[in-house]
Amino acid sequence: MTLTATQKQAIAALDDKARQILQQGGEEELLMSLAHKMPQLKAIIDAASQDELNFYCERYDGFYQYMNLLERLAFASSQGAFDDLKK
Repeated sequence: MTLTATQKQAIAALDDKARQILQQGGEEELLMSLAHKMPQLKAIIDAASQDELNFYCERYDGFYQYMNLLERLAFASSQGAFDDLKK
């Protein structure tokens, strides 16, 4: 499946927002901004092929930062890093 024009525009907007956040703050602020962007990011991830995601990550550093953060969170979760939060 390929991304729609709207999803491609969303990637550019996510890129801009991530760059602003990282310039003003840091990764913690990027993480905090992630919560309300998850539905949009999930739709992009579900619609895009791996090659498309790789292309947009290479083209848009801010978008890459979001994807990298999600990947690291998923890995940490799989390793049990958040198990204490379930209590």
